[in-house]
Amino acid sequence: RRYGTELSGGQQQRVALARAIVTSPRLLLFDEPLSNLDAGLRDRMRFELAALQRDLGQTSLYVTHDQTEAMLMSDRIILMRDGAIVQMGTPREIYTNPATRFVAEFIGNANILEGNILSAAPDGSALAVFAGELRIRGRFSSSSTTARKSGPILICIRAESIQRADAGAGENGFSAVVEQANYLGADVICTLRIGDAFSVRPRKNQTSR
Repeated sequence: RRYGTELSGGQQQRVALARAIVTSPRLLLFDEPLSNLDAGLRDRMRFELAALQRDLGQTSLYVTHDQTEAMLMSDRIILMRDGAIVQMGTPREIYTNPATRFVAEFIGNANILEGNILSAAPDGSALAVFAGELRIRGRFSSSSTTARKSGPILICIRAESIQRADAGAGENGFSAVVEQANYLGADVICTLRIGDAFSVRPRKNQTSR
């Protein structure tokens, strides 16, 4: 019993969504529909929209700058930069195999280190050196070529892949100094210095010391 301008932001979004789906369109277009909502309401609306999409079974094109929305609500993601497609695939494919530095840093918390390849194996694994003398073993992204046996390379370390280990942990184990710790409720974000490099990782508050 109120005019549209008298509704709250969340109510206005629900009304707009109802107007869009009532005619059963073949394609639903969303242009950052949650950008003006507060954080709590935005989180609830994400799950509401995802559930509605599953119930209706309609194809939707959802434009957003919010990586959480993209990961949560998409079957396939098309990541664009300057009007051009940078990479497309499932959320898991884009997260685990970023094609470029931009993709790695935009989707998820990524630490990017510049290094050089020391050796590469046919199975896609490689040994690289960074920060002058520190060695790390990893795998090429599936979007990268594995033919290159030497030369410069970008090393992507996801924050959640960093774990505390005892001294002498072996390969991919490094001595680090905690430079900064920021409390964020469920997580504590730590900035670590490894030689001349920095790495950032979230850590559950319940286990932090």
